[in-house]
Amino acid sequence: MTMSLMTFFGERKTILSCLSITNPMAGTQKRRMSPQNREAFLWNHFFGGEPLLSPPTSSYEVIGDKLKIHVRFENGPQAESGRIWWMYDRAPVGSAPFLYEPIPEDQWADMERDPKTGSWIATIPLEEGASRIDFFSNHGKVVNGYQQYLSSPYTRVEFRP
Repeated sequence: MTMSLMTFFGERKTILSCLSITNPMAGTQKRRMSPQNREAFLWNHFFGGEPLLSPPTSSYEVIGDKLKIHVRFENGPQAESGRIWWMYDRAPVGSAPFLYEPIPEDQWADMERDPKTGSWIATIPLEEGASRIDFFSNHGKVVNGYQQYLSSPYTRVEFRP
């Protein structure tokens, strides 16, 4: 793969070739966001400027018939947005159905940021009869003029019978 880099004179604007990414975990071929992760990374690597987002940590707790999820960026810059996706009883990790069965269109939600703790929080209703739920969140921030997105760790929660 080759990459082109062009600089416009008089502006510190850089145009980088765009990469079309299909994420089987996002559950759809339609692009919901327009990530510029590569551009943000290259700008930061070659020219410095604002630091990039660092990988977040996530935790969860089952509260009755709901799953409460906290995602936190411990150090460095903080995300400006958060969205979570989930799927009940997803196929085993690494199997063909796991890779190709899309996350249902109605199983996502915007997350809210708790200003006291800095955590991104979501509460997901648990489906009756489900034996497990998988989830991950995606967070965005504009860095050096480019939109960067970073996901939380993919997590599977098994429920006891």
